[in-house]
Amino acid sequence: MEFLCVFVNLIILASTQTVNPGLRLRITQDGLHYANKVAVDTFAKDIKRTRLEDITGNVKGVQYSLTNLIVNDLKAPKSAITLASGSDVEWKATKLGLEIDGTFKYIFLFIKGGGDFTVKASDLSFAVGIQIGVDTNGKPTIKTTSCDCKIGPLQIKFRGKRAWIYNILTSLASNAIATMLQKKVSYITNTYLHVQTF
Repeated sequence: MEFLCVFVNLIILASTQTVNPGLRLRITQDGLHYANKVAVDTFAKDIKRTRLEDITGNVKGVQYSLTNLIVNDLKAPKSAITLASGSDVEWKATKLGLEIDGTFKYIFLFIKGGGDFTVKASDLSFAVGIQIGVDTNGKPTIKTTSCDCKIGPLQIKFRGKRAWIYNILTSLASNAIATMLQKKVSYITNTYLHVQTF
């Protein structure tokens, strides 16, 4: 929860009135820069070595399975956390690069085969809305208000024979892996920030 602790450091508490004491939130630019650095480092550590779900199906008579999908390499994104309005901030990241390795098997009539493959994503981006506030007990809170993730074109390389089968698998794998990556990125960012009270 290092990332959550960083956001606590963005909040400076001050008494506003003697009769009706309250909290005032002040978010500094230095704090945003520091939070961004830690956010990127923590996100990169968490998503690297992430295992994605297996993919199985049957199309045009080809039964296939894509398994052991693991994020093995990562290119850090261009990232910034900026003040949106009031005490709301937004974390945006672009040009995130990932490399995923996996294994595959297929059966078509009496033909069986398999091998390994690599997926490269070079244009993944996300934007997360973050709301910093105070609960009814006067404690600072932080939660996500939105999460939008986009995946650019994926490059997939199957290693083996029978290229026509791989052409079918490439399209299927691209769509399925892109969908899983979107869910995984949203899950990781929401896990950091989802309605936390300090």
